[in-house]
Amino acid sequence: MNTIIQKFLSESQNAHNPHDPTSITLESIISKICELAHNGMGFTLPNPLVGALLVKDHKIIGRGFHRQRGMPHAEVEAIQDALNSGHTTDGAILFCTLEPCCHTSKLTPPCTKLIIDSQISGVVVGTLDPNPLVSGKGISFLKSQGIDVYVCEGALEEQCRQLNPLFNFHIVERFPYICLKWAQTLDGQLSLPPTPNEKNQNSSTRQYLSSEASLIDVHRDRKYFQNIFISGQTLRNDNPRLDCRFFDPRYTPNKFVFTELFNFENFQYEVFSNTPPEKLFFIVVENKNLSDSNKKKFDKNLLKLKELNVQIRHYVHSETKPFDLYGVFQDLYEENFVSFYVEPGERLRKLFFEKHVIQNQPIVKHCKIYVAPIWADQNALTSSTQNKIPNEGDVLRFSPFDSVDSIQRFCESWSYKSIGPDILYNVAFKKIT
Repeated sequence: MNTIIQKFLSESQNAHNPHDPTSITLESIISKICELAHNGMGFTLPNPLVGALLVKDHKIIGRGFHRQRGMPHAEVEAIQDALNSGHTTDGAILFCTLEPCCHTSKLTPPCTKLIIDSQISGVVVGTLDPNPLVSGKGISFLKSQGIDVYVCEGALEEQCRQLNPLFNFHIVERFPYICLKWAQTLDGQLSLPPTPNEKNQNSSTRQYLSSEASLIDVHRDRKYFQNIFISGQTLRNDNPRLDCRFFDPRYTPNKFVFTELFNFENFQYEVFSNTPPEKLFFIVVENKNLSDSNKKKFDKNLLKLKELNVQIRHYVHSETKPFDLYGVFQDLYEENFVSFYVEPGERLRKLFFEKHVIQNQPIVKHCKIYVAPIWADQNALTSSTQNKIPNEGDVLRFSPFDSVDSIQRFCESWSYKSIGPDILYNVAFKKIT
């Protein structure tokens, strides 16, 4: 450990008073900068969440976090906060969750230059940049300029690294982080039969399968991901808002609708009224073998989408040119769409699993399955099942996992926990090679 930082941490540990909220240790500072980083959740991708503190004479003099892509980085904010508060930064120690950048991006200058210009004497880094082309270069540059640098290890490093699983994945894999989420009944159904709407007997409303606690959890995830992805079938059947109103109504994610388009009768859906056109995307899949009548519907609906000024990505496939879902996400990644929260219907879910399992294209990284204590098929109820609580066997009620062996083959890990009256399964997929 370097001299200046070693002295500071030793003095902080010796002077630490657990009853004094202003008393600081390395552990408490790492916790604070991780908390700061979370303030940017939902706004920074494709950039990471980053938090920073500036400490001088054992007092915190500046705080910062990365607020949004294109805005100042956390280190810059912390330094500016100190200056705005009347402090000088010479001789201070900067603590940041992620290695400071040393390269100039399209939107922001390198943080290392400001650190040097501010005469900061030491930098404590939570974790290295995961990009193998960049990792360690910021630290090496700071050291070359005479600045002491310490990189956290063990639990503290892991705490900082776990701030950004989506960022870490897309930087290393050069592919979006894709999470599939759905709710299902105990007998494996994704929906219940529609019930008559009391306000209009000619219409129907679809019932939520999962509980309010599960809905809040879903809306929290929606904010964490850069993009939400659904099928046209889900849009027509459920007319979802695709917002985060149960967690943070201020946030509007990008919304993607994957559709063959010809089967739309109208476009009177919530997403058109609650989403800016620049954040609403239609992945339009055109089959060259459409019948004449369906081709006319397709062309008419495509023209309507263009009139609505939404973003359109048009893909054409045929018998000789199969549709490539993996290729679609590769294209989207090149446009800086780096994480997708997919809420599929039955057909879209099957398409994802076919690509991942049957065609060995590792397209899915994570699944979240909310199992509600409900039976869709009332005829399946017996005295032994009507009060059944979801358990680990229920995770097998979805394709392609029809056995424990298949779970072990395709899943890196899986776990489950109670969330309200529901059971939430978290399934992490292996990278298939």
